[in-house]
Amino acid sequence: MTGYAPSDIISTTDPAPEGDKMLGYFRPGAALSAQSKRQYRIIYCSLCHSLRNTYGRRAALLLQNDPLFFALQSGFMPSVDEEKVIKKRCVMQPKRVEVLVSSPEVFEPLADLSLITVLFARWDKELDERRGVKSRLFDTLFRGVFAKLGAKLRQRGIPLDGLKRECMKNLELERKEASNPLERLEGFVRFASKLIAEFFTSAGKVERSLEIAREMLRVMYLIDALEDYHSDRRHGDFNVLFGHEGPNLAEYVEDSVYSSLEAISLSGKFGTDRCLTEIIDSTFSFVVGKLALAREKYNKGVKDA
Repeated sequence: MTGYAPSDIISTTDPAPEGDKMLGYFRPGAALSAQSKRQYRIIYCSLCHSLRNTYGRRAALLLQNDPLFFALQSGFMPSVDEEKVIKKRCVMQPKRVEVLVSSPEVFEPLADLSLITVLFARWDKELDERRGVKSRLFDTLFRGVFAKLGAKLRQRGIPLDGLKRECMKNLELERKEASNPLERLEGFVRFASKLIAEFFTSAGKVERSLEIAREMLRVMYLIDALEDYHSDRRHGDFNVLFGHEGPNLAEYVEDSVYSSLEAISLSGKFGTDRCLTEIIDSTFSFVVGKLALAREKYNKGVKDA
């Protein structure tokens, strides 16, 4: 795949719960114009306020960048309307920020998606039986947040306990024998992308949302698995890349990620807003940069073994 070059990698500010690095890969890099940075900050802060308004202040700690990229690439996120931009107090810091008002149809489903992606990452970790002090503290701190999410999902006919059972069933399929990692991921990717697309039918074609969600999930899983490959070996944790037979593992992941990024790019809704286009292009570059870092970490582990 051509057209994407690594950019400066900015530090992760997503509060990935309990070190869930699978989250936060789809975010803009550092090389954005001042205008594009401002526009991204507006939609980022708007999502933060939506989380706070819907689920309480603590929910803002679970804010994720990935849903914003999904919304931009699928066409669900419109251009920033300056007439709707107002200043409000920051949820987390003693300062004022710019947010969009009168856009609940955009940010409420994105707030739901932010919390659902956190749940997916936590349920995946449960299969590795990593339930230490941090996990129990997380459960205590965010119990009320996820209780509200459960109530909201029930209104949509999605019981949270049923959602967890379905998610865990598909995650367990990853642990079964398969010819390659992508086949192992297929069950969960199909399940999760279908759920995500159901929240964003107003974005246009459901097929577009399904394709983008599916390929984003593959990218996040594969880069995270390559980055954690040697660490998972040491700790006895599952890794979807274990048992892969075939070409060099890093090259396999790289080819798969490039293929998914190409599919995401081709599936995206064409837009003419210069700032949003710059944000999307910067995000692709950031993902490629994270892939390069993951490959470097993997290769170093191979040499040290």
